[in-house]
Amino acid sequence: MQKIILLIFLFLSGPVVWADQKGIPRTPVKFTIQSFKDSKGVLYAALNYENYPNWHTYWKNPGDVGKPPQISFYLNDTPIELEELEWPAPKRFVEEDKSVTYGYTGRYTIFYKLNDENIKKFKGQNLTVKSEWLVCKHVCIPGKKTISAEFDGIEFKLPKTEKFHFKIGEMRDHFFSLPKKVKFPEDLDIVLAKNNKDDLSLFYNYTYKKSFVSMIKERNFLIPFPQSPFDFLREKLFQDKKGILYGKLKIEWDGEFSEPSEPLPKNGIFKNPYTLKFLFFNPMSMAYEVIEKKFNSVDQHTFDKSESFFALLRPIDERSSELVKKERPGANEGSFFYYLLFAFLGGLLLNIMPCVLPVISLKIFYLIKHRKESRAQLLRHNILYSLGILFTFSALAAVMVGLKSTGELIGWGFQLQSPVFLAGIIFILFVLSLNLFGLYHFVTPGGKFFGNIEVKEGLWGDFLSGILTTILATPCSAPFLGTALTFAFTSSNLNIFVIFLGIALGLAFPFLLIGVYPRLISFL
Repeated sequence: MQKIILLIFLFLSGPVVWADQKGIPRTPVKFTIQSFKDSKGVLYAALNYENYPNWHTYWKNPGDVGKPPQISFYLNDTPIELEELEWPAPKRFVEEDKSVTYGYTGRYTIFYKLNDENIKKFKGQNLTVKSEWLVCKHVCIPGKKTISAEFDGIEFKLPKTEKFHFKIGEMRDHFFSLPKKVKFPEDLDIVLAKNNKDDLSLFYNYTYKKSFVSMIKERNFLIPFPQSPFDFLREKLFQDKKGILYGKLKIEWDGEFSEPSEPLPKNGIFKNPYTLKFLFFNPMSMAYEVIEKKFNSVDQHTFDKSESFFALLRPIDERSSELVKKERPGANEGSFFYYLLFAFLGGLLLNIMPCVLPVISLKIFYLIKHRKESRAQLLRHNILYSLGILFTFSALAAVMVGLKSTGELIGWGFQLQSPVFLAGIIFILFVLSLNLFGLYHFVTPGGKFFGNIEVKEGLWGDFLSGILTTILATPCSAPFLGTALTFAFTSSNLNIFVIFLGIALGLAFPFLLIGVYPRLISFL
């Protein structure tokens, strides 16, 4: 089987080089490290980014979809931690599929403080910084870069090949525009509430002497920082006749997936208090500021009343400070087929990933055993197996689209975060493992022997084995697959279905090929 897939891979990988990448810049994100000293003489490591025009990266909380930049430092290959300042205040974007995200366009800087101990330790040494990001426009592209620079106690000496840099004045502007931490506003009231169904939301209102609704239409009033086990969905804003601002943030509680598990408390009292952190848009300063609020418990009495009250308010029109512009028809058509090809190749390579080997091996043994059957019989079995894969991938895509429409953060293998689902898979794999000890023979597709009783082989097993193969494939990744899935999850609902079907066809392709050309079984 590995020989077949290798031949197919070598045959199909060639067109990737020639795939039409119209509309995708060669360098979507530029990145470098420089030193910066503030007016008090404090030294910082400044990580400078420049996004290609109209492309955006993400903030710490990316919103409905997306992925924040990942940053790590190393001193002579040893991981180190530096004190991180607040990230720049993000913009709000409305993607093509109407999902709301937070991030950056253009040029921005993330600062890390260098104390006296850091400076003394780093002087004369090579400091390495690794940054990974996801940059998006009409498609999303993962990127990364590693930079090593010698630190002389004041500046980072970059290789001569590194030409990209910011001027001191620009870094100073970025530094002084960073969000500042302030006291919790007296005019802001926030309540964390749940109902008897464990629906959880933040309800808040803000009273200001002047109307500032026109400012809020183009931005969030509150942007929550990431905080496990709280999974914040998008903000909804309202106003009453007096101009008082009201807001609601629905929350998905992920405590069941924590280690150890932490269910939402039935009595409403947290075992340990949670401090939630927000970017708060101050209408007086016309800027975002950092605020925090500590929650010892969840209000169990005001949820339904608040929902009823909010239903009487007038929603504030949701608009974005920046709409992600669509490409002209046909401008990104080549790019789409480029990612579709990646989806197919990724699905193809899933056949040799460890996750699916428990089922693939049974399928291979069946093909070897029945290699003398007619072409029509083999093709019929393999088509049913392929239909099982296509059916399951279509179902997964439908679930993805449904979750995405509710504002959930979705990803490949999302169902494996469910303890109930994992328990079911563990049971199935346990039953399959009994076959290895000789308790029974389970042949997929075809039938089974249990004791001395033989069940006639049928086509239903082919379809079920295709379903099981797909389920077991979801925790696996493969070359090309990450790029294709990133494009799908950050693109339109139609593209999610098409990319998933592309992966399904890649996963089923070797068996369809064997069904058409049974002689290929000899390679096994």
